[in-house]
Amino acid sequence: MMKEYFSQKVCFIKQNTKQIVSRNTITPLCNFMFKGGSDKTSLNYNGWHNYTFIYHELFSGISNEIKTVFEVGMGTNNTKIASNMGESGKPGASLRGWSSYFSNAKIFGADIDRDILFNTDRINTFYCDQTNPEIIKKMWDAPLLQEDFDIIVEDGLHTF
Repeated sequence: MMKEYFSQKVCFIKQNTKQIVSRNTITPLCNFMFKGGSDKTSLNYNGWHNYTFIYHELFSGISNEIKTVFEVGMGTNNTKIASNMGESGKPGASLRGWSSYFSNAKIFGADIDRDILFNTDRINTFYCDQTNPEIIKKMWDAPLLQEDFDIIVEDGLHTF
């Protein structure tokens, strides 16, 4: 049912792009991401990113049904690592935002920066180097990642 709903919602958005909420609309997800310090909302980055309005449009009707979320790229603030958020970035902020928004879900994250990995009661994180297929396979073989993920967000290296 969830996959069918999601497919219908994506089709609706593609066919009715003028009806998508305004980029300046403040949604509950915007607030969760802002509170955690994520760069996925323009509330604290002056419009640099605002993915929350489209994520909210996609997931608002099913947010309580989502059980598992995986995001690669946790937002390192180590400027020596490619695709970093800069020194002021807050590693793991979007995972905390997802955890608040999807209140019934287990949240999983992965990043190349081992120094930012953490675990809580609902968030588990893993090391992953997206340029190394062996490390990617090893990560996916971890017992905790033997899930059928409802949502996977790729926000890591940003290169092929």
